[in-house]
Amino acid sequence: MPTGSRSDVGASSTAGLHTRVAGSYTSSSSGAEIRAQTDNNTWTTQNWIVEPVSGTRYIRLKNGSGKYLAVQNTSENAKLIIADASSSANQRWISEPVAASNDVRLRNVASGRYVTVVDNNDFAQVLSQTLNSANWSTQRWKILKQTF
Repeated sequence: MPTGSRSDVGASSTAGLHTRVAGSYTSSSSGAEIRAQTDNNTWTTQNWIVEPVSGTRYIRLKNGSGKYLAVQNTSENAKLIIADASSSANQRWISEPVAASNDVRLRNVASGRYVTVVDNNDFAQVLSQTLNSANWSTQRWKILKQTF
């Protein structure tokens, strides 16, 4: 699977989201909290589709169960959840390239905060946090194009 670049998010594409620490995945229930888990290709909830939001530079991320990545609220350390489709800014993201790498940071439009894996443990929390040098490496993601 080749690593995608920022230009890959211009059209809907199936993608795997991977942080340098762990892959971030979830269940299929609306409102379920996102947790970092070991990559498992048989779990459809680990497959994400990058969808551009028409007329904007924003994207939405839909998992294999048809639910969207969202922040629960706009506060620091808000949980990331999956939710049914809506036009809410809580489900809109900006993919920001990281200099000198193929990584991106995912910044939420509503909160201005970044998708962050809390620690290296399996089933670690994934929260919305301010960009910070203390957790900077756990805020880096790869968008990997899938070939079917």
